Amino acid sequence: AELMRGMGGILINSDGKRFCNELGTRAYVTDRMLSHDANYNATKKWNEASQVPTFSLVLSSSAALDGKKHVDLYTHKGLLTRIEGVTALAESIGQDVSVVRSTIETYQREAQIGVDTWGK
Repeated sequence: AELMRGMGGILINSDGKRFCNELGTRAYVTDRMLSHDANYNATKKWNEASQVPTFSLVLSSSAALDGKKHVDLYTHKGLLTRIEGVTALAESIGQDVSVVRSTIETYQREAQIGVDTWGK
């Protein structure tokens, strides 16, 4: 997934929001992901009984095409589910489409001006 993050992919949590600099190190991104669990966030130790949080890796259609080999591999392994469109993404995470759309539009706007909330 590092390659896809490097191709412009953004990570979105179940609230429909970005939560990290996707170009950060694997350790940084993993820590930010696991920090969605209150126990981990407090102790920095993973409780194996905790439910693993789920995230969405969002790619533009051109980035998905560029990374097709990797998208296909991760999909085949069951690590990735292909979802097309903002509405379908919002439905899959149980979030209002306006929240997800706002997150993506904010990212696109910041990318155009070269200033990113998360320092990407």
